[in-house]
Amino acid sequence: MNGMRRFPLRAFLSVSAALLLCAMLFSGCGAQSTSSLSVSSAPASLSQSAAQSAPSSGEPAETVPVDFDALKAQNADIYAWLSMPDAGIDYPVLQREGSDEYYLRLDLDGTYSIGGSLFTEGSYNGTDFSDPVTLIYGHSMDDGSMFGQLEAWCQQHAFGEDTTFTIYQPSRRLVYRVFAAVPYDDSHVLYYHDFSDEKVFRAFFDQEVFGVRDLHAVLDPDCKPETGDKVVVLSTCLRGDSTRRYLVMGLLVSDESF
Repeated sequence: MNGMRRFPLRAFLSVSAALLLCAMLFSGCGAQSTSSLSVSSAPASLSQSAAQSAPSSGEPAETVPVDFDALKAQNADIYAWLSMPDAGIDYPVLQREGSDEYYLRLDLDGTYSIGGSLFTEGSYNGTDFSDPVTLIYGHSMDDGSMFGQLEAWCQQHAFGEDTTFTIYQPSRRLVYRVFAAVPYDDSHVLYYHDFSDEKVFRAFFDQEVFGVRDLHAVLDPDCKPETGDKVVVLSTCLRGDSTRRYLVMGLLVSDESF
């Protein structure tokens, strides 16, 4: 199959296993969250003032407003923090070695939570955001938690230079300009696309993103990724249709170390 990843580490994944994982990732989207994780209540989280002042348009920042030492003491799988306050998103991002779906229904304390946690898959992405495309998964919860406000936020904005999200890591701040929000089928994007292949990278964004014709799609034609760019995709359920996904894509425009 064109563009399918063929790496030794991932050879054990079959097509059926990848599809099963994709279905598991989003079963239950739209349920009410029972997680208490929030900007104000999560240990060592962004404070309310820090969340409000977190740069959203690329202006310089002097420090990283997240206490990663305290977070890692609580859970060593936390490696980043995703901040998009206007869309109600201020959460840690986790990755569990050897178990891609581990945080599907667990919070950062390892406690069962219908909303789970935001996470990436170690079988496909590293933790330094150096991959051509990184997918962060999150449930779309009815109470607006996790990625529950993401689709509505996208529908209310015309994408431009000021529509961004920020990812923090220890001593590092990455800013991504949102350029696309599109409905997508339930196939596993990273399984079926080897984005290290330039042809696959270009074809995906040209055809499967900017070629989308859907009322739910929001696109910024002035910000199309080119070969060598880094993209982060926020992946959740399409509201009203849990058999489809809603992918919100950001292009890396700033990478600062402190």
